[in-house]
Amino acid sequence: MKNLSSNWPALLTALALAACSHSEPFPTNPSLEDKPLNGVEPIRLTYSVEDDGFPTVSLDADWLSYRFERGRPDRDFCAGAIPAAGGQRFAEICAWESNDLARSDDFRSLVLLGGDRWAFTWHASGTGNQAPGEGGLYVGPRNRPEEATKVLNLLAIPPGGSGSWWYLIDPVQSGDNELLTLASGAFIGQTVAFGPVDTVYQGVEIARIDLSTNPASVTSVVAAPNAVAWLLDRDAGLIYFHRRYYSAPPGSGPSAIVADTVFRVPVAGGVPTAIFGAPPLDPGLIASGMNGFTVLEGRLLVSLYTTRPLPPSPGTPNPPPETESAIVEVHADGGQERMYQLSSRTGDRWGRLAVRAGTTQIIAEARIANSKDLYLLEVGS
Repeated sequence: MKNLSSNWPALLTALALAACSHSEPFPTNPSLEDKPLNGVEPIRLTYSVEDDGFPTVSLDADWLSYRFERGRPDRDFCAGAIPAAGGQRFAEICAWESNDLARSDDFRSLVLLGGDRWAFTWHASGTGNQAPGEGGLYVGPRNRPEEATKVLNLLAIPPGGSGSWWYLIDPVQSGDNELLTLASGAFIGQTVAFGPVDTVYQGVEIARIDLSTNPASVTSVVAAPNAVAWLLDRDAGLIYFHRRYYSAPPGSGPSAIVADTVFRVPVAGGVPTAIFGAPPLDPGLIASGMNGFTVLEGRLLVSLYTTRPLPPSPGTPNPPPETESAIVEVHADGGQERMYQLSSRTGDRWGRLAVRAGTTQIIAEARIANSKDLYLLEVGS
């Protein structure tokens, strides 16, 4: 584990925060106010030249599971776990069969269960094809993937579900044999007028999965259409989810992201309440929005970005656009505070966020120079 290397191409500093009071509802689109910076650097947790993402922290906050790109011609993804404070990967699951080079394997949603067991999802597709042809949720002994049992079919509507489940996003253990997860559909293809072909997640619902039966049983907890991320605040008994809105339905042709909104709803059920909306796209910007969020003891933290064109200059008639991104705390009184900031002409930005319960630290994705890694950030109290 090392501190962030000096070749980071942009300003990275952390905010010295005052005493916090976070019991009131969060406002929508409050003003942004810069505060003094204290110079605390992130700690880089992963060093792959390929992409690492989808961080999820364990119940005891000691370990971190994530999805990582294997870097092979078949474009496999694996799931792994490392100490949340940094260190070597101590558990992973990758394709192991002799013929796995003939397809693309995608392992993700790894949850370490008690008794040396784990749960994970596995999707398979034609080599280099992002659209999976099959998928499922598996449970089995850790480090012996060949003994895992499929307990739930994906790419289908499960009994008890309200729509087709493609992926399980950010699953957490909510009991000895129970998971709570965001079940999501997906559209794979060109959805926005700029950027590469990618997977666009279309949330279906937040649901409980009982692993004590085979097939596993499903109970829908709250509808979460078009959600792309969620989290459980166990102490407060609340569920939060990030919903994304497009100018046209995904799959209908190029569209633009027009709104990112965080909702809150009691675990016991009820009507979700909007608590934060990312600022809308300004006419002078190429793109803007929210890539991730988390809640730390009632504090709402979001990763925001804007991409703007730059004017021509001598020798650079068509300069690349500039992207600015920051981790921002949203206060109950209507203010915001920038914490960690990025600025570059290579699209560097903060991504998904996860919280380390019982600490003042969060885990953040960061895409730097076309590689995505995970970082540990100290956000104070």
